Order: sequence, then C-alpha cells, then structure tokens
Amino acid sequence: PWAQWQRPNEMLISQTPAFYAGAALQTEYEGFFRSTLAEGIASGRFRDQDISIAVRSFLMMLHAPIYWYQPRDTENITAIAEQLANMALGAVATPQ
Repeated sequence: PWAQWQRPNEMLISQTPAFYAGAALQTEYEGFFRSTLAEGIASGRFRDQDISIAVRSFLMMLHAPIYWYQPRDTENITAIAEQLANMALGAVATPQ
C-alpha cells in the first residue's frame, strides 16, 4: 500500500486541510449542477437520464478548454464559451 512509501511525519495530500476544503468546494460545485439538472428533468426541460453521468459529462465538456485552449488574437472567447454552453445544454435539453 501507499502508506509503506510514506516518510515518517509526512501527511498524504488527502489528509491535509486544504484537500478537505477543496473536496468540499468540489462537492458544492457538482451539487449545483446536480440540483439544476434534477430541476430541469422534473420540469420536463431536460431529458430524463442518469444525473451522475450527465453531471460528470457536462463538467468534462465545460472544463475541457483548460487542456486545449491557447489564446489567439483572432478568437472570440465569448463565442467559444457560447458554443461550449450550447453543446452542453444540447446534451441534456429535451428536444423541441
């Protein structure tokens, strides 16, 4: 196990107060999307689907630019954000 590689008096990162604070923020953040999707499903605006899968997929799409985006003079950041938001909403919205 990992503990055997730990040096004496060292804490694993998952034992630090900062880790717990970050985990709490992540839970709150995901909870916002989870409750929004649940409300949308209940109202009929979003398709009935597994909320856990939808939330994780939704967040992966919205967070993806941190891996590939590099600012360029000719790009409109608002247009990129709108396209990603529309794609994410298209994945959950009930077809009209």
